[in-house]
Amino acid sequence: MPLMVDGNWQWYDPEVAKAIAAENVAVSRLGEAQANSVQSEAQLDVYALDPAYKEAMEAAEATLDDTLAPYGLELKPSEPKGTLAEAQERLSLANSALEDAVSASAEYQAGQQSLLDAIAKQVDLPAISDPSQAAVRSPDGPSAEEANQDAKAEHAEVAQLLIDSALRTANGNKATVDQLVASTELELKLTDAKPGTAEYTAIEERLQGLQTLQGAAANQVTLAEAYQEYGIAQKAAADLAVTMEPLKQELLAQARERNPHHFDWEGFTNGRGEFTGKILSQDIVDESGQLYVVTVYENATFTDENGPAS
Repeated sequence: MPLMVDGNWQWYDPEVAKAIAAENVAVSRLGEAQANSVQSEAQLDVYALDPAYKEAMEAAEATLDDTLAPYGLELKPSEPKGTLAEAQERLSLANSALEDAVSASAEYQAGQQSLLDAIAKQVDLPAISDPSQAAVRSPDGPSAEEANQDAKAEHAEVAQLLIDSALRTANGNKATVDQLVASTELELKLTDAKPGTAEYTAIEERLQGLQTLQGAAANQVTLAEAYQEYGIAQKAAADLAVTMEPLKQELLAQARERNPHHFDWEGFTNGRGEFTGKILSQDIVDESGQLYVVTVYENATFTDENGPAS
């Protein structure tokens, strides 16, 4: 099972691939819960420092104290740090971290679902055979080429699901790094450590490392988006081939009925005694919306202009 890891497609056992996806989802949900808690604390700090909410906060604390009193407990809220403006800055960072965490969780879950769908569909994928080789078929069934085009479309669908999973995972990775950057910036504003101390410097260095990862994560998203565009184009081409193949087969049948000797792959000799040589290729070409059978021999080329299909 191919998965994109650090910009490269690598093969994993399907069960390992599912475990990786499940871990991403679990970790992102934990990150979302933590970010939600931090955001709530940051919001309470703003309320506590905003005069407009002073009475509401005092009333809420009194209500909680009355509720806890029968149990010998009381609310002892921590004093918010700094000014209202500083608390609002912290809330902005906490909001950003929460938004990123929610996005990461959603992307990982979507990526996991695409992966599971791909694994399920891959189990019953039909084989793609060489249509030029003789094959057993029902008289009323599809031609070998039609069966092959159907198979290719199913393979393209699985490939598209895997590419979508890769893009969703890349988006989740980017959102996770963005969350960690915002959380670490918030940590710098909340720490009691002074600039220049070992503790403060350690946080700064961790932030710098995460900011570097942001660029790498963004590049992975760009790469995954390019793969997705390619996958969409491949899937569309495969679907179109499925639609067109019956028409092509009908056109070939009409041409074969008119000129059966043009379908002898060993070639033929015309009325002037000229030998065409063996058939090198036989294709359907589109000319101004008209389809023609073009047969290329070693010594000649025949265009079945009498049998265009519109």
